[in-house]
Amino acid sequence: MASRNRRRTSILFEAFRLGGAKALSEIYAAHGAVRNAKPVAFPNDMMWWDDERVETTVDRAYVESHLRPDEILRLDQQLGFGDGLTDDTYFEWIVTKAKRIFLILVDIGVPDQIFGAVDNSWDDDDLPLQLDQVARLQLRRKKDERLDRKFFERQFTYLMRHLKPEENLVYEDVEIVPLEPLDRRNVGTQASPTHSNVDKVCIPGRPDDIFIRRRISLGDGSGQVTEADFLSGIDRMRARSNQHVVSLWASYIQQSSGYLLLTPIHEWTLTSVLTILPPSMKILAKRDRRVLVLDWMHCLADAVASLHNLGLAHGQIKPSNIFLDMDNKIFLGDVDVFGLDPANQFDQENYDYGAPELSTHIHTEPDEPQRLINRMRRRSSAASPEPSSRRLFPPSPPASPSHSNIITSTFYLPSPAAPPSPAGDPIKGDIYSLGCIYLELLTLLMKRSSRTFSRHRASKPSTPPTRTAPRADSSFHHNAAEVESWASSLAKDARQKEDRLFRGITHLLNLTLRMLSPHPMDRPSARFCEERVYEILTNNAGVEGTHCGSARMWRVVDGMVEVARGVPGVGVAGGSGGRGQSWLTGRGGSRSGSASQSGSKSSGSGPMGRGLGGRPKARPWKAPIYSGEFVLPLKSSS
Repeated sequence: MASRNRRRTSILFEAFRLGGAKALSEIYAAHGAVRNAKPVAFPNDMMWWDDERVETTVDRAYVESHLRPDEILRLDQQLGFGDGLTDDTYFEWIVTKAKRIFLILVDIGVPDQIFGAVDNSWDDDDLPLQLDQVARLQLRRKKDERLDRKFFERQFTYLMRHLKPEENLVYEDVEIVPLEPLDRRNVGTQASPTHSNVDKVCIPGRPDDIFIRRRISLGDGSGQVTEADFLSGIDRMRARSNQHVVSLWASYIQQSSGYLLLTPIHEWTLTSVLTILPPSMKILAKRDRRVLVLDWMHCLADAVASLHNLGLAHGQIKPSNIFLDMDNKIFLGDVDVFGLDPANQFDQENYDYGAPELSTHIHTEPDEPQRLINRMRRRSSAASPEPSSRRLFPPSPPASPSHSNIITSTFYLPSPAAPPSPAGDPIKGDIYSLGCIYLELLTLLMKRSSRTFSRHRASKPSTPPTRTAPRADSSFHHNAAEVESWASSLAKDARQKEDRLFRGITHLLNLTLRMLSPHPMDRPSARFCEERVYEILTNNAGVEGTHCGSARMWRVVDGMVEVARGVPGVGVAGGSGGRGQSWLTGRGGSRSGSASQSGSKSSGSGPMGRGLGGRPKARPWKAPIYSGEFVLPLKSSS
């Protein structure tokens, strides 16, 4: 029996090696959603008529199969108009210019009317026809409004406008949007969306191009947004494009609703990862899993920094709003730019992982945060005699700290001369929440339980319990001393590990505690966190090649490694503004969105790459690093 189990395990590992995590999605179905679910079956009249299908369907045999014998003979006759200026026959006109018109006439049961349409010079370029124009086709000798309406509605089955990246289209109520739902289960892109308004769709014929579709009701009522606000929100979502944030691929408006197509799709949340590892992580070697978790810290910091560079705050950084795809790529959930989240509803997770100045229910003793930060200041002052007010950047910790160092002995606080941030600054609140996530990830890395950490933080409330205040408060901001003691225990465990990866744990914990400062002005910026994490992973932990690389752009000049910061906003994909394109009414544009347009492939999921692979690696023992006006001296390897 044991040998049989070992053989089964080896087969599973070989399947994963050959087919990736996708090969195990059905084997481990209990751990997450199937990556490529079977599309929902549509009735025959809902099949997708793209250009290729139209071209291959309408041929001589198809046309003759829908005509009477006398009408078939007429196909090879010359056109009844043109006065001899053309030698085209009726059949040649149909297959070159009126395939879609013929398909529509077959659909509504009057294929013989194709001859009258051709005699009046109708072709596919005239489609779509407005309802009052259909009567000009003269489908009956007497006016038949019912048949005209049927033609008007059925024409859109053969005229599909495909969405393209960064595009917003306005579809008429009778138009068919070429999107195929994968399943009817409710999925989310945020921690608290209206789940009935979110589903998973793909582009017809391309089941790997999967998107999360979110529906937003347009109007002036409760729970609605105006069309102007919807378009404005789309522009803001385009501006914050980042590979580690749920981003807008395209959008459209139809039937008084706005729809967002979001990518990438997720398989798990960080909440589930902290409870049980997904199969895509279990299959990895132990050291690869550790590197992956450390890499997540850098990716999240880079994502938050990209938002902050644009002056945008995320505001929803918590485990249930951090997602993982089948390729172990981590990304932040969608930001509610439309203000539809219920503001008056108490969210326990927002409270637990939120900054103290942004939490609506705080029971912290008045002197506890000040006592904690004063103790940190004293230790920081004792560790560094140089006045902090003269520093442009926080001092760099030693590359290889001794095992005897206490975690807070290298805790670095910002300059007191730095301009204070507003007490309710959501950008500083993001830093605090990200610090909470960091501590959860380091807890996972050290093979500790998130539930045990939560119980360690829990404390009795200072006020009687209510409906909105939990009986045991396990929030980070209410239990600063417990959070610090937990971080100290993680540092102690890390010092006992021999793997070089754990040499950076103490530095990461120092950065995390600084991010968890109860005072917003003492928290570092997101870009500083990204650069500091990258420095720790590269110099201390020995991680080679993070997923996102570094936000710095490196180049070697005269034997020196020069660092230049990237320009915020460069490379951000932006779409054209405006309402979008509508065929019939002409609102927001002309008929440029023709049926021949096809959607591009999404850049959603994919294996985690190596970021800036072409960047020369910086060797800290070879040259000093220049950053702005401040030079950080680097010691020789000898």
